[in-house]
Amino acid sequence: MTEYKRMQYYQMTAAQWVSKNPVLLQGEKGIETDSRRTKTGNGTSTWVQLPYDEDIETAAKIANGTYQGVDLAVKFAGEIAAGNYSSTQAWLHARVQARNYTGIYPGDYFNVACSAATIDGNSVQAQNRKVVILDIEPYRLCGDSEPLMRNHITCCFRVGEYIKWNENNNNNGTETENNPWRASKLFAVLNGVDNASENYGGAVGFDAENAGYFQTLPEDLQSYIVEQRVYLDKRYSATAMLTENNGNAWAGRGKLFVPSEVEFYGFPIFSAGTDGSHNNAARGPYKHFTGFQKAGEYGRLYFDRTNLWLSSVVEGSSSHACSVYGAGHANDNGTSNAGVRALACFHLG
Repeated sequence: MTEYKRMQYYQMTAAQWVSKNPVLLQGEKGIETDSRRTKTGNGTSTWVQLPYDEDIETAAKIANGTYQGVDLAVKFAGEIAAGNYSSTQAWLHARVQARNYTGIYPGDYFNVACSAATIDGNSVQAQNRKVVILDIEPYRLCGDSEPLMRNHITCCFRVGEYIKWNENNNNNGTETENNPWRASKLFAVLNGVDNASENYGGAVGFDAENAGYFQTLPEDLQSYIVEQRVYLDKRYSATAMLTENNGNAWAGRGKLFVPSEVEFYGFPIFSAGTDGSHNNAARGPYKHFTGFQKAGEYGRLYFDRTNLWLSSVVEGSSSHACSVYGAGHANDNGTSNAGVRALACFHLG
């Protein structure tokens, strides 16, 4: 007859564990009775110094690209209800303000109820959009000024409709918006602004004032989104179409943006130039988002492996912008390509 032995973990509330702060022996387990989270001792580290078992396991999955993410509204239903938060994004905003990211990881997601609208001639239905966390504080204490020197979480959602980067094959800026991304139609349609203008190569931008994807987001989420200032490339001349950048300046990248090549791949590819003479100094923003580090291999964040625009433009070309091919590798397209979608990113602060 088999004899079974019962084992019981050491149990205290989270606050009691921190107050007592014991050193667990090698292999000993402790559990927080209020959060149900556990730690495993190593014989030398105090409770506060030990990582949670969940964090170790999740970090390994994120590193090898197998973490599928969880619905934060389900995982933290009790906390959200106890705090009487009006929405998941309101709870997440409070967590960010407190700089408390416990149990939140890149790849986790939440759903937001977006309103119907007519955008760029498309009838966009009211829908729940899946918003995925890409990174936690990738740009804290970076930049030339507020607001992105504060706490933030970087998120994204996929836009279902195809959007042209510009109506014409034209990746140059304008006299008022020297940066190609800020001068683009894609920027206008995502943010709901009017940046319609012209440069030496013709019309760029679009009049989407108050009729963009940003305006379809819930009002509380709109209020939590902060615009990041970044060191953006200039590509503009009044007398010619340029194939390379000719300056840089600090500017806002929009409440909604598509990632740069560096943010998606970790380094510049088509935006670096074919001769290899360029470096990252003019290829910012500079952080490779954690949520994209295995995206090309596993495709989880593609929301169906669709072709996606990036905000970087191609060196050696006056007509192409960088993109992500549906299979995950780097690509570029003429800016008037009608078969590319956008992954709208934002910083929740």
